Amino acid sequence: MNGLPNSVILIDDDKINNFLNERLLKKLGAFETINIFQDGESALHFLQKELESGNDCPELMFIDMNMPVINGIEFLETYHTLDFKNKDKVNLVGLTTSLRTSDIDKLKSLNCRFILNKPLTKTSLSSLLEELIPESKN
Repeated sequence: MNGLPNSVILIDDDKINNFLNERLLKKLGAFETINIFQDGESALHFLQKELESGNDCPELMFIDMNMPVINGIEFLETYHTLDFKNKDKVNLVGLTTSLRTSDIDKLKSLNCRFILNKPLTKTSLSSLLEELIPESKN
């Protein structure tokens, strides 16, 4: 699958979800780096260091909406203040168990291109990747 993002961020306070999501991503063998954080604050510190080092932002981020410390909405609001050169290539994926229209609308207003129900499945992740890279369809 050529053209997929090299670097991925998973942000979820649920260790089991992180483990399963990382395993699913690794099974695809498409990503060079998978960084995992259990809260939005840790992820923002990581991104700030990447920015200060002149690095690009990871091109794919999976963000859980309900987390302690900094939730997904607060993470996204702060993320949008960071000035990465490659920001237009970053795909934000909201992970949620909520079906409330107001939650979905808020994610869309914060540029979440994709909103997936938790937990990720092979089918949902494959569909996402096909959308990101249409030529990856079999």
